[in-house]
Amino acid sequence: MVKVDLRGRVALVTGGNRGIGKSVALALANSGATVCITGRNRELLESAGAELQSISSESFWMESDVRKFESQQKVFHEILKRHQRL
Repeated sequence: MVKVDLRGRVALVTGGNRGIGKSVALALANSGATVCITGRNRELLESAGAELQSISSESFWMESDVRKFESQQKVFHEILKRHQRL
């Protein structure tokens, strides 16, 4: 497996609280990226977020519903507050 250095990169993973999304988020964090995971289930997000932050302390989670435009905007603006780009 090829290891890619993603330090200094910021990634957004929707549905990052379980399954493939969670696996992708953890792999990105293990490669050095700061990762924001989103999802609708707060309990799963808190659990996945704690695991993610144990790898990358700058990573974070946000409760969001990608089916709602306002929710997507909130995530986008929060990421831009924290980082210059995604």
